[in-house]
Amino acid sequence: MRVFCLILICTLFFVSCNDAYRTQNELKVATWNSYLFFDSIDDRVEYDGFKWSDGYTPEAFYKRIESTIKYIDRNFRDPDLILLQEVESEIVLKELLERGLKRRGYKYYGLLKDDDNTLFVGFISKIKPISFSYHQAGSSRRILKLSFNLNGERVNVLSLHASSRLKEENALKRAEEFSLLSTLFEEERGELAFALGDFNSDFRVPGELISSDKDAVIQVTGNRGLASERLLYAPVLDRDLSLGEGTYWYEGEWSFLDSALLNKESVDGLGWDFESISVISPFEGRDYFSRPLKYDVKSGEGYSDHFALLMTFKYN
Repeated sequence: MRVFCLILICTLFFVSCNDAYRTQNELKVATWNSYLFFDSIDDRVEYDGFKWSDGYTPEAFYKRIESTIKYIDRNFRDPDLILLQEVESEIVLKELLERGLKRRGYKYYGLLKDDDNTLFVGFISKIKPISFSYHQAGSSRRILKLSFNLNGERVNVLSLHASSRLKEENALKRAEEFSLLSTLFEEERGELAFALGDFNSDFRVPGELISSDKDAVIQVTGNRGLASERLLYAPVLDRDLSLGEGTYWYEGEWSFLDSALLNKESVDGLGWDFESISVISPFEGRDYFSRPLKYDVKSGEGYSDHFALLMTFKYN
């Protein structure tokens, strides 16, 4: 495993050093695959359909920014931290804050870039991280790690966008990514840690690399009382929770490619503890068939082909 400092972290305005320590009783974290969120610069890395010649001009980009700000403001229920996937550059994050989200208290943003990719994992936050790094194994995509000091307790957040399922050869990369993720959880024993993002894997499906199967790369349970050092809690498997059909629709099937994993310290009833998780699927974010309404360059309408997730913790 290789570990690096994440140096692309920016503040939008001056805050005191005390901002790194926060006292609060609730923590809300959202994750959202924001769907091919290219910036306003046509630098020839854009996918087909997202070039200036396709109509994705600076004007279209800024209209999308404004629309996304309103969508987040109306539907995300004011999370402290928003993790985003499929972001091209820091320009996207900066404009989201400068054009509206800064007024909601978001002060920090950062982007984690991969060498062989065009779209990346980013975040915007009301809370200043006390540390930030990325982790990589082999040819895998990088995993972002953010740590916060909340009520004197260290809260570790892992964020990833696992390799796509559209190419069979990516199965090996996902195995590397999930093996690395397992190692990162092991390193955080004794401290609260959870992972959110687009796993490109549905934990409910037998035979997946993350599942309840004993031979899975990461073994999970839907019973928070069974969470242990080797068994992570996956809310999507919890029968006491009602999360709906999924976050992503593809070829006639729903799946939970967007999901969460929590270690035992997240559900032990001490300090910060998992409270709830929900799918953000408002009417304006759904099409006629209640599937995610993805952004359309020509019309400027829609948002993403993924629904977002919101997870809440309470402090005991």
